[in-house]
Amino acid sequence: MRKEIQLQNYVQCPSSGGPSVHWARILVSLLNDTIVYNDGDVCATMGIFKQVKTNNGESATNLICFPNPSSTSIQLLFNGLNGLEYTLEIHDRSGKLVLSKKFNSASGMYYLNTSSLSNGLFHVLVRDHKGKIAKSKFIVSK
Repeated sequence: MRKEIQLQNYVQCPSSGGPSVHWARILVSLLNDTIVYNDGDVCATMGIFKQVKTNNGESATNLICFPNPSSTSIQLLFNGLNGLEYTLEIHDRSGKLVLSKKFNSASGMYYLNTSSLSNGLFHVLVRDHKGKIAKSKFIVSK
């Protein structure tokens, strides 16, 4: 009788787990070499962002929305922006502004209640006090 090994989908950010994560992935690949790891998203959900520089030497902006799709609330994680005060804009698929508000964040996180939004695709924009913008998209599905 053949026993099958079942792997749970436990994924860790290499930036937090270090070389152990890479060694574990090597061992897992011996059993299943079809797994693809999306470290950018995995690390971002833990609040770990890789700083990327643009052509002019500034930090690139990054905005992650999760869970995505969402039914009642969504967490926005952003980096590459400056300051503590930000402006949030939510646009529907047609580009119509459906929500605009100012908020403060020292951690680069913001929780957005999506229960008042209809089902569909939305574009989210976070702007800092200098006008630098981070953009993303999310889906509301109730």
